[in-house]
Amino acid sequence: MTTIKQIMPKTPALNRKVALLAFDGMPLFEFSIAVELFGLDRPEMGSDWYSFQVASLERAPARTTAGIRVAVDAGLEAFADAGTVIIPGWPVDRPVPVELTSDAALGP
Repeated sequence: MTTIKQIMPKTPALNRKVALLAFDGMPLFEFSIAVELFGLDRPEMGSDWYSFQVASLERAPARTTAGIRVAVDAGLEAFADAGTVIIPGWPVDRPVPVELTSDAALGP
């Protein structure tokens, strides 16, 4: 007999929108972890599992460190209403774009 345990809280106010930043040179491993956790259908977790978007500053495809091209769903606006924003391993030798650090990117 299979037993399913409820591991997610049933909090109506919890914002389950996840936005994952895609950018040229992003590490494939870190990107794929977020996709695996939030981007795949999880019917065993219930109908209120996370919604997921891949976003970029340019609203254009991005390449991983492995050369894989990733399509994006949205632009910077996806970050404003997301409950969770994931930035997979920003390169230490590259300045963070001001669009990601401004109050506009953080939303209300």
